[in-house]
Amino acid sequence: MEINYLLVCTAIISIIASGTAVNPGARIEITQNGLNYMIKQGLPYLKSSLNSLALPDISGHDECDYSLTNMHIGDIDLPSIEGIIGSDGLTLKGEGIGLSGGVDYSYKCSFLFHGSGNVDLGVTDASLSFTILVDKDDSGHPVLKPNGCSLDLTNIDIKFHGSLSWLANLFKGTIKDKLKSYASDNACSKLSDLIQKKGNSFLQDFQTQMKIDDIVQIDYSLINNPVFTNQELQVDVKGEFISINPNAAKPPFPPTTISQVSESSKMAYLVASSYLANTAAFVIHEEGYLQYNVTPNTLHDKIKIPFTTVLFQDLIPAFYNKYPDMNITLNMYATSPPFLKVTPGEARLQGSGVIEVAVYDTNCDNAVVHAFSLEVDGSTEVKVGLYQTAGATNVTGEVESLDLEVTVQDTEVGTINATKITNIIEKLGNQIIIPLLNKYAKVGWPVPVVYGVELINSEIVLGSEYILVGTDVDYEPQQLGAVQEDMSEDVTQKVSHHVHF
Repeated sequence: MEINYLLVCTAIISIIASGTAVNPGARIEITQNGLNYMIKQGLPYLKSSLNSLALPDISGHDECDYSLTNMHIGDIDLPSIEGIIGSDGLTLKGEGIGLSGGVDYSYKCSFLFHGSGNVDLGVTDASLSFTILVDKDDSGHPVLKPNGCSLDLTNIDIKFHGSLSWLANLFKGTIKDKLKSYASDNACSKLSDLIQKKGNSFLQDFQTQMKIDDIVQIDYSLINNPVFTNQELQVDVKGEFISINPNAAKPPFPPTTISQVSESSKMAYLVASSYLANTAAFVIHEEGYLQYNVTPNTLHDKIKIPFTTVLFQDLIPAFYNKYPDMNITLNMYATSPPFLKVTPGEARLQGSGVIEVAVYDTNCDNAVVHAFSLEVDGSTEVKVGLYQTAGATNVTGEVESLDLEVTVQDTEVGTINATKITNIIEKLGNQIIIPLLNKYAKVGWPVPVVYGVELINSEIVLGSEYILVGTDVDYEPQQLGAVQEDMSEDVTQKVSHHVHF
């Protein structure tokens, strides 16, 4: 019996453990300031929705037969809307709302007493409460869902115009009750429709996958439903670089735990764990980006290094004497993906690789002859910054120098002093390896936004295993549907515009 009990307990624990949510690679946090800005931008849509409120015709009997037709809202005074964050979602509350409108009426009490006319409607000190939840759909997009609504029309003023309007005043109370019920139900229905159609259509522009190039993209799909706390909306996203090739290998390491942000002065924060950057390094390595064959023909004109055996004349005389003034080639490749270590105030990239040196032997029809191989372990500080254009913001990096440790793996040209050859490799690294690293680092990775939203007043902070981007936003409705510009290699020409912290 005890064995069966233990087996059941073990099974239950295993099920619970297997269902535990994985850590996100990045988290988007929208603060109260950000939500207030969103509400402000949504007020014109809210007002327009209520102004176009179409109420149904009403008929009934209250001592007399009556009907109310063509009921409409002519104008609405919406002083302000307050957003309140709670565990049940974001509640929009408006007080002191004023409405005006009209309706046509007709009544018949008997053959003698009947008439028709119109009614002026006036509402003061009305209040509105509307709660919104944020979920995710199957594609990882955020989805808005109504979670409660009420419209309280406390003070309704009704003024009849037309034949025997004094008699119509007899059923004024009935009209008020009907108006309160119908107006509240229809206003809430209209707001729900606004949220589910226009709001969710807007959020569908949130790019869950953003293409970096023809091989690599970044995945920002939501991994669970967003959570409202007492201070903010937290949205956990996958935050992972992936290969467009569906059969590509997956990162062998899990996401790290994201620290809680204590800042709240900005409208929004993106907290990217070091996992995000390291999946980029993993994919780039797996796709073969971190290998490069350097020959005299592939050298840039600005590289002022003699790419012949003269480079090693003093260090390896036997090599030069055997192949005097002959061209050389370097086959460089990373033996493992680089690894980014982020600490408060600093980001440091570490990596290992091999440099294979060969010579074009002019005595043997320029046959490529292996000379020696070097194992290289290196690290460098990465200056993390932001590059911003209209509609796009990228987190970027820049490498300026390398710290290298070089050991000799094999040699066909005699003894090589590892310390002395390190100086030569560092010179090569500064002119060849650093530009190769910066080719990708300066493009960086894009911050996810919805079309029409531009990040402004952005700042970047390095913490313990995370990169924090704090930002305000600016929304231009006319930009909806505009295509975000791709970040191309010309970014490397605009490094002076980076903001470093």
